[in-house]
Amino acid sequence: MGEAPVLLSEESSRRLFAAANPDLQGRELRCAWNEQGLARENGVRVPGEHSRRYLDDKVRFNLVDYTDLLEFWLEHLELGQCVSGYDHVLVDEVQDLSALQLGLVTALACKGGRGFFAIGDPNQAIYGFRGAARDVEQRLRNLWPDLKRIRLVYNYRSAQQILSLASHLFPEKESLVARKSSTASLVLFEAQGAEQEAGWIAGRVRELLGGTGHWQADRSEEKNLAPGDIAVLVRFKALIPPIAKALEAAGIPVSVPEQESFFVDPRVELLLRIAGNVLGLPDVLEAEMALCPEHVVEKGPLAMAVHFSQTPPFDALFCKSKAFVDLIKAFQ
Repeated sequence: MGEAPVLLSEESSRRLFAAANPDLQGRELRCAWNEQGLARENGVRVPGEHSRRYLDDKVRFNLVDYTDLLEFWLEHLELGQCVSGYDHVLVDEVQDLSALQLGLVTALACKGGRGFFAIGDPNQAIYGFRGAARDVEQRLRNLWPDLKRIRLVYNYRSAQQILSLASHLFPEKESLVARKSSTASLVLFEAQGAEQEAGWIAGRVRELLGGTGHWQADRSEEKNLAPGDIAVLVRFKALIPPIAKALEAAGIPVSVPEQESFFVDPRVELLLRIAGNVLGLPDVLEAEMALCPEHVVEKGPLAMAVHFSQTPPFDALFCKSKAFVDLIKAFQ
C-alpha cells in the first residue's frame, strides 16, 4: 500500500490543470477545464492530451481531486471490490446530483432501493451548467419502479405572501401552505451594477436599523431591528465582498461567514506537523517528510515549501494556493 493521496481543493485542481497545459490560456483554458469536468460528472472518460497531462501530474505528485474520489468509489462498488454495508442512504437536494453522483448513491443503496430516502425539488434544479442530471425522479423510478413519492405541502420558513407570489412561477403546481403566522412584503429592485445594488441593500438595512446614529434612530417611526435580526442572502460567495464593503461604509456591523481555515489544507497541516517536531511537539511522520533541516524550519513555511517543492504531495503550484498564502500571513 502506498501513501494516501492528498485531496486538492477546487482552486488547486484548476491551477494544476493550467500548469499541466501551458498551451491553454484564458477562455480556451476555462472551456477545456469545464468540458473535462462536465464529462466526468456525466460518467464519461475524457480522451485527449489535456486530460492526460492533468492525470499524469496528479499521479506524479500523489494528488486527487474530488471527482477522483467519486469515480474510484463507484468503480469499486460496481466491480464488487467494495461492499456498501449501509442499510439507509439519505440524500438531500437530490435534484442537484450529477449522473456520477447519482450512480454512486444508488450503488450504495440496498437491493431494490430499500432504505433509500431523498429530498428534492425539481423546481430548484438550477445546476445543469455544472453537470446536474435531468429528470432525477424518472431515473430513480426507472431503476426502482416501486419508488414512493411523498409531497411536502407545508412550509415552516416563509410567510404566505412569499409563497403565493412564488406560486405564479409554477401555475401548474399546487401552492405551498405557510405554517408561520408572520407577514412579509416583497420589493423588486433592478440595479445597474454591483455597486448600486450593494448601496441599495446598505440603505435598506440602515432603514431597518432606524439609522446608524442616535439622531436617526430617534426620528425613526418604525420598530427598529438589531443588526443580528437582519440577514443578506446571496446565491454564491463571490457576491459578498461588495455588499459587505457597502455595509461597513454605512457604519453597519457585518458578520461574514468564514472561509475554510488555512490549516485544514492537508499540505499546510503537514508543514505544521513537521515544524511541531522541531519545536518539541512530537508527531509520527514518514521518514522522508521528517527530514527537513532545523535551519530550514526556522526560516518559516516558505523555506520549507521550497525544500519540499519536488517531494509529493508538494507540487510547484502549492506556494500559489490561498491556503499557503494565508499560512505565510499568519506566520508573519
